[in-house]
Amino acid sequence: MPVFDFSSASEEKEAFVCTYTAFTSDSSKKTPDDPILVLDNQQKQWSHHSTGVFCNQSQWTAFEFKEEDETFRSNILRIDARFVNLIKWLGENHINVLLSGENRADGYAVYKIRENAFHGGTKLSAADGFLQYVMERLLSSSAPEQEDEDEELDESTVNTSDDNESVDDESEKSDVENEDNKSENDDSEDDNEELDETDDSKDSEEVKEKVSANKSNEE
Repeated sequence: MPVFDFSSASEEKEAFVCTYTAFTSDSSKKTPDDPILVLDNQQKQWSHHSTGVFCNQSQWTAFEFKEEDETFRSNILRIDARFVNLIKWLGENHINVLLSGENRADGYAVYKIRENAFHGGTKLSAADGFLQYVMERLLSSSAPEQEDEDEELDESTVNTSDDNESVDDESEKSDVENEDNKSENDDSEDDNEELDETDDSKDSEEVKEKVSANKSNEE
């Protein structure tokens, strides 16, 4: 009887995809026109007050609506950049929340988030005060600036350019030194050749003197 080896079967996991785009806002009060975030409502028109939990944002950027005995998952389409980390924290800690929003053509615009009791419904949790304090701080803050990141990139580019120029200068200096050494070697070889020629000339004169001396002795 053939046995299938399950250990050789590869488990393919779906790649994580961020479903939203972050936008910047400096407003201190959220409305349907300027919401905290926008959820996909193509699957269903969500209630004005809806309960549920945010998914773990490192796995799926969505919100799970809990309606009676059913759960519906809706992707986050847009989000105020100031609230990205808060939504991530709510999802990681499975905090039950109560959303206040409005269905629009581009999605369900959420303008208020409250922490509700564990058993669901519209009853707020005793810990909602802390969540509202955090949200007030975020609303009073300025939108994250992209200029800092751009400046860091510019500085990195400048430093890289300076390093390249430094390398080029060192390379040019090395080439000049090599040419100087080559020139010195050539001069040294020329001097050696001149010395060799001088020695050969002296030897030739000495030979001639010896030959003439021998002839004079024979005579």
